[in-house]
Amino acid sequence: MPIQTHQIHLSAAEPPPCMAKKALIIDDAAHFRILLRQMLRTCLPDMVIDEYDPLLKEKPDHDFPWDDYDILLLDYNLGKYNGLQWYEEFSVLKGFPPTIMFTGEGNELIAVKAMRTGIDDYLPKKGVTVETLKNSIDETLQRRKNLNTTSTLQLSTDQILEASPVMAHTLLLHPKAIPNYTILERLGSGASSIVYLAQEDKTQEKVVLKVLDPERDNDQNMLERFLEEHRIISTIKTPHIATIYKQGINDDFCYIAMEYFPNGSLRSKISQGLKKGQRLSYLTQMIKALHAIHKRGIIHRDIKPENVMLRADDSIALVDFGIAKQLDVESGLTRQGQIYGTPHYISPEQISGGSKPDARSDLYSLGVVLYEMISGQRPFQADSLPALFYQQTCVVPPFLRDPLDPIIQRLLKKDPEERFQNARELMTALEAHCTL
Repeated sequence: MPIQTHQIHLSAAEPPPCMAKKALIIDDAAHFRILLRQMLRTCLPDMVIDEYDPLLKEKPDHDFPWDDYDILLLDYNLGKYNGLQWYEEFSVLKGFPPTIMFTGEGNELIAVKAMRTGIDDYLPKKGVTVETLKNSIDETLQRRKNLNTTSTLQLSTDQILEASPVMAHTLLLHPKAIPNYTILERLGSGASSIVYLAQEDKTQEKVVLKVLDPERDNDQNMLERFLEEHRIISTIKTPHIATIYKQGINDDFCYIAMEYFPNGSLRSKISQGLKKGQRLSYLTQMIKALHAIHKRGIIHRDIKPENVMLRADDSIALVDFGIAKQLDVESGLTRQGQIYGTPHYISPEQISGGSKPDARSDLYSLGVVLYEMISGQRPFQADSLPALFYQQTCVVPPFLRDPLDPIIQRLLKKDPEERFQNARELMTALEAHCTL
């Protein structure tokens, strides 16, 4: 596999010595300027430190003595100004110093913008320490000294990862990090993956990229489970399961490209309140989704509103098969004694381990979702996980003044034998209810 390379622009300044003698702090927050000054005095006591307050002094002019400084510590948000724009404007000047950017937002998209513009390193303000600051300065100056400072350098992925831990974490967010897709924004993250909104370059269609978290890459179990998700979904043909377009493995990460849902998840609909017709429509589609996966011997194990997505036409699709299990295949991915699923939605047998979870476990979780669709609340509430698990396994759920309550109560039976035994049986009961 060819080595992936990335272009990083560096200003054509002479390499500084490895020891910084003079630093400039540009930040609109006085308390953070004081904090940085104290940190620098601790780790580099001989350094001369100047401060620049953009709220008082406005933007520097082009005669500003940038070449007086060995290192620039630059904030991203400078009040009404943007630190990255300042960098783009002034970094072309001769003698402009190596630059470390800070942001209070901790947004990796900013880090990627900084990386593409040529910023030497990036540190979130939250959690910065004397050690991380000194390491960043030392590595930045050493890197500038070692590299040939022409206008553009071709660095391999491994070189970028070695050069900066922050770059290693944010490399995934480089807009062209994944071939044939342009990353637009980060949508969220789970236990083992990060989810991005992206655009397919050829069709210009929006897709969701689910990327294995780089910090979990060394977990073979996580990698196998991630790859298993694609295999499981690709065997199911139904409109009620999210479409997966592609699975890819890069030098640095693996990813799944799947269908994008512009209307978000069922969670937002529940928050707004659902009408009776909507509840029945969504419930019917969820039952069909479960029937499709169960007849293939697959249980989802994490049915919850966040995993029920809505298309533009208001149809739904089940997503996130990251912990799904094929009942007739022993994959070796399940650790003994480990609970899979989301606490408020998992079945009693998933909690106790008394019996092996099966399709009826998904039906229990569906019962919790249906209860929430009607009442706006989950059937069991507690201040601690043990208390919640006690209710899940021992307490009868509160009754609802709704015609669907008998169906809910049966779905939420503690004993799987007392529930609906499969999705088809549940659908038959629902159809009978609708004809009453």
